[in-house]
Amino acid sequence: SWPGVTPPGGRSDVIVQSTDLYPTLLSLLRLEPTPDHPLDGVDLTPALRGEPFDRGPMFTYFPHLTRVPDHLPPGVAVHRGDWKLIQSFWRKPPELFNLAEDQSEQTNLAEKHPEVLADLQKTLSEMQTETKALMPHPNPAAAENFNAW
Repeated sequence: SWPGVTPPGGRSDVIVQSTDLYPTLLSLLRLEPTPDHPLDGVDLTPALRGEPFDRGPMFTYFPHLTRVPDHLPPGVAVHRGDWKLIQSFWRKPPELFNLAEDQSEQTNLAEKHPEVLADLQKTLSEMQTETKALMPHPNPAAAENFNAW
């Protein structure tokens, strides 16, 4: 809640992530970001005001190896509308989920919806090109450490 901004008792189904906080705060404070400081998130002010809002695709880029959470290898994901694509940077096949029907991401629909898969893969590729995202490269000498994946 934010008095004067959010409607009392209001709720929203808009998906957000932490990168959206900075552009939203800049907007609410009426500050312009500097031209040399690109923003990863989007301004959520319309959603806070209860107005219709489509944030567009939401990306999660995680090229790092970590054991927490232990079930996520390095990869990238895009969430747009009801669909979420998770693409591992390793040889794991892409995972496509319809979150309206499967919030716990149990049923991979990549083979059943190749057109959605291709569209979201194109969206990921465009984001990676536009942001000049660094891509990890396989290290054959370390392959033995990844058998658990």
